[in-house]
Amino acid sequence: MEIERKEINKFDEILIEFLEELDDVKDETKKQYTKSIKYFLNYLKKHNVSKPTPKTVKMWKTYLLKEKSPYTVNLYLSGIRRFFSFLEDKGLYKNIAKNVKGAKRPFGHQKDILTDEEIREIFGAIDTSDLAGKRNMAIIKTLAYTGLRTYSLINIKIKDIIKRNKKVLLHYKSKGHVGKDSIISLHKDVYESINEYLKERSKIKKYKPTDPLFISLSKNSYGKALTERAIQLIIDRYFNELGLKEFRGGKKLSAHSFRHTVITKIALKHGIETAKQIAGHKNIATTQIYYHEATSASLDADELIDFNE
Repeated sequence: MEIERKEINKFDEILIEFLEELDDVKDETKKQYTKSIKYFLNYLKKHNVSKPTPKTVKMWKTYLLKEKSPYTVNLYLSGIRRFFSFLEDKGLYKNIAKNVKGAKRPFGHQKDILTDEEIREIFGAIDTSDLAGKRNMAIIKTLAYTGLRTYSLINIKIKDIIKRNKKVLLHYKSKGHVGKDSIISLHKDVYESINEYLKERSKIKKYKPTDPLFISLSKNSYGKALTERAIQLIIDRYFNELGLKEFRGGKKLSAHSFRHTVITKIALKHGIETAKQIAGHKNIATTQIYYHEATSASLDADELIDFNE
């Protein structure tokens, strides 16, 4: 039996039942589903739609595309499809989202360059209520704002972060070098995340300046520096939870995607020479690869390395 017009507001009550029966998805996915469904329900109320149809969903998709990326629109649509599939299975309402096609990615969208919106979604998917979450946020923000290689990331010691002339500097080891031969200034968001992580970490065990910055939290290897593979697994977790890899059609996304994004954005905004210095490339021809890929992908040239809306 379909939900009657006068009972359309009961969608909110059904949403609770829907979430309770979702035992095959992670909590972060449930949060995303909740966000997208509530967004759709608010759209219905705002436009006085009492009985949504497939056309309503298509109009909503068009409405979303005015302010959100194709990636986010598809993320929202996945939640709506799951919700109305549930309603149809219960005999409450037909699945009006079943045959609504997803938004197309922009032509030339590079497979491993992340958009600002995608990076904000990743930040939002990290639960920082515990030590692991605070560590993961610090790791991902460091990569997203600096473009460091994972090789450099796992070799950072706590003492390598120093304050100088109102700036926070990070000394790090470049690929192929023995000593800490490179320095980069940290964005305040990165420094704050690292501080939050270290503050929580000190509650469990006091650390020394010579200890690794990003450590394993497992019982057998607690305190040891994370490996490059461990870093990739952490990042893959959030890529998968947000459906980013699925959206990219199975194309490869990795920790390097953050580096690729940073170098590309700097090259477009500040020029190849500046990007070369930040990236630590020996040969500018390497940096030019990022620039040429970016221009062919029609990325916005006025974006800075700042993911706040």
